[in-house]
Amino acid sequence: MGCKCGKYLDDDRVPDSPDNPQPNNIGGEHIELIDRFSIPNESQDTTLSKMLHCVHRFIWQGNFSSPVEERLKAGNARVLNVRCGDGAWLLDNALQYQSSNFFGCDVIVPMLQHNVSQLNSSFLQANILDGFRYDKNTFDFVYLQFGSYSYTENEWKEKVIKELVRVCKPGGWIEIMDCENKFYNEHETTKRLGNAYRLYLESKCINPLISSRFEELLRGTNQINNIQRKEKICILGDKGGKAGKYLLQDIVTTWQSSRVVISESMGITIDEYNKLIQAFTNEVNKFKTSIKFLRVYGQKA
Repeated sequence: MGCKCGKYLDDDRVPDSPDNPQPNNIGGEHIELIDRFSIPNESQDTTLSKMLHCVHRFIWQGNFSSPVEERLKAGNARVLNVRCGDGAWLLDNALQYQSSNFFGCDVIVPMLQHNVSQLNSSFLQANILDGFRYDKNTFDFVYLQFGSYSYTENEWKEKVIKELVRVCKPGGWIEIMDCENKFYNEHETTKRLGNAYRLYLESKCINPLISSRFEELLRGTNQINNIQRKEKICILGDKGGKAGKYLLQDIVTTWQSSRVVISESMGITIDEYNKLIQAFTNEVNKFKTSIKFLRVYGQKA
């Protein structure tokens, strides 16, 4: 399946999408926006996860799509970042909206929790599957990122979505950002490895295409209104500029982390699997293979 991509923003080369057409004449305010969310040059102490945060922020030209900015600027808003990782998204927003308060949760809390420069941010070791110790109706904005590979379909329905809704205030917003687990304009090696990874997820009872059901799951709670979905298609690899480079690196890292199990399921050696990964990289760079990111968000009644 192919995709039609439009003009690029700056040299970081994020493709156009139907919900975000790019102007023919870039100038003034638009240039300032691009500069504000540009992807920085990599430094020695910059982790891949932090660079990916900058990539995602650039792709979307912002850290969230929910209409909560005015609430964050007004102050005293409470924001929960589920699966916060090393806190890049949380700390970026905490710095920008210093009158509001940001709370990050993950199974493993980041080391920086003991030396957080933003006084309006904190981290809690917690697994959403166990339920958070926060009271119901606590947060003005609840943001979950990249959980599609972490929870089974039943966990999404019976635990994850319900807990996001429980801790969100009436009138507050819930947003889920993720990536489709499929490629556009894919070729032989990409199809082979992509199918192998999807089978690996299914062996763990994880629906690799769960992102297509996010709206349905939110709607099924009968508590979320104004549900919207936005999408961005991004070219991987060299032809996708800085963004494409780091997105491809992230996929390779993910696939390499499961190389023992996946290579066994494919009936090949790890050395053969590694050669397939290299062939995949070459193929992506040649054919402008792309992936789709999505944000689904809605307001609690």
